[in-house]
Amino acid sequence: MKIKRIAFGKNTLLLLTCVCMLFSCTKKNTLPHADNILFILVDDHALNMLSSYGGAHISTPNIDRIAENGYRFVNSFVANASAKPSLSTLLTGKHSHAHGVIDNTISSIPNNQNVLPELLRESGYKTALIGRWPFDNAPVGFDEWDIMKGDGDYYQPDFTDQNNQTIRHEGYSTNIITDLTIRWLEENKSKDAPFFLMTHHKAADRNRMPDIDHLDLFENMEFPVPDNFNDPYVERLGASSQEISIDRYLDLVFDLKLRNRNGSGILSDEYHRGMERLSSEQKSHWDRFYDEVCSEFDSEMTNQDTRYWKYQRFMRDYAKTLYSLDQNVGRILDYLKESGLDKNTTVIYTSLHGVFTGQHGWFSNGFMYEESMKTPLLIRFSSGTARKKTEIRQMVQNIDFAPTILDLLDMDIPSDMQGKSFLSAFRDSDAGDTSEKTLYYHYYEYPSLEMIRRHCGIRTPRYKLIHFYNDIDYWELYDLEKDPSEMTNLIDDAEKRTLVDELKQEMNKMQELYKDPIRVRINVVFNTLF
Repeated sequence: MKIKRIAFGKNTLLLLTCVCMLFSCTKKNTLPHADNILFILVDDHALNMLSSYGGAHISTPNIDRIAENGYRFVNSFVANASAKPSLSTLLTGKHSHAHGVIDNTISSIPNNQNVLPELLRESGYKTALIGRWPFDNAPVGFDEWDIMKGDGDYYQPDFTDQNNQTIRHEGYSTNIITDLTIRWLEENKSKDAPFFLMTHHKAADRNRMPDIDHLDLFENMEFPVPDNFNDPYVERLGASSQEISIDRYLDLVFDLKLRNRNGSGILSDEYHRGMERLSSEQKSHWDRFYDEVCSEFDSEMTNQDTRYWKYQRFMRDYAKTLYSLDQNVGRILDYLKESGLDKNTTVIYTSLHGVFTGQHGWFSNGFMYEESMKTPLLIRFSSGTARKKTEIRQMVQNIDFAPTILDLLDMDIPSDMQGKSFLSAFRDSDAGDTSEKTLYYHYYEYPSLEMIRRHCGIRTPRYKLIHFYNDIDYWELYDLEKDPSEMTNLIDDAEKRTLVDELKQEMNKMQELYKDPIRVRINVVFNTLF
């Protein structure tokens, strides 16, 4: 067969080249690309406190900027809503039982396992961590660091670098972490090696102490009370046996800063230690503001009025810490643009876990319920892959973050990582088919300050099955389509018996897949586990 030669003019060739390029980009839907990676990690950021997720409580215009030219995941979850386990999962791509950090009592990430920053470093990336590092051991896999050990402090925090030099910085932690981040970027922007920089904020961790400059913000705002604020916990033993309810366990001194109350115990002691870090000028402003707050509290208020008052105080301080966080994310994004780093730096924003903001009457995290398990996830690629805000409905989990970043950089994903790359979601912006997806969750921290019973479970696109074990043996089932607030336990519904059996089988498959030992130990003495 002979191929007939065809002569093209220059304009025709140019046109055909453009058409081919357009076809290629359309076919691949413009694959994302990353050179540098800036990973912004925060704590306790609830979805309803982000305006990019439709939250009406406060505006977060700077964090929203990541989504405006990037991707917004609306079904991003964690595998264990506890700080140390969640961070370890993010770094290793494994569930808690596999990486060894099952709860916040664990002092370090066990050695001899793959961690994302180390893999990146071995491939030529410069790796750095700035901000919170909750473990006793040095950060794993990072070349450089400037960290607050443990939980850190909101005011005058101590930072320790890779040379083991510790410096106390004057000011507010969210501002300081941002200052250090921008300084590091400035010093490393012209280096030959690409970088992976993790900026890990303390905010908005309990006890949510605001920047002194923001004390007066939101004081005239009445935050709407969630519909299930007065949850009676009917036929939900797991939900009823906890110590995170606003009315009983939101500490007057530690959480609400009522210095004139007779607080005692570890929480009040921690509050007073934090107060010792205030400068005289900061303390003057603090006393002026919270003295007035103290005068508002009336011990003669009805129980319901007291609950409402506590809720408003909790939400106002929480909103103030998030306001600082949003401002400082804006500072980083502005620097990236001004320095030109935005052209070759991918920005990722997420939280260690979610938090209850009055739902079920709660103020903390830990449960497998949506507000605790679900997190924001915003990604903006350096290549400008998404020219406008793109919503991704695919269900993803923090065990998937490390594999996805490695896949993005065309690096091998270690076989011991249990998560799966969701890079394909970026190729298909309509990736909404989650019909085959099942997420596994396991929470261990009991007994503890918040007394949330140990539980494990699965979440499918429609249903959630939870098994509370340890000192109780109790099951819960929720239809998330009909009951998104998770108020009606269907476990004993006769019409759901077949479904329950199927979900229990699916849960057992997940435990087998991830080699969770709870599957084989579930019938032994529960309080001896781990």
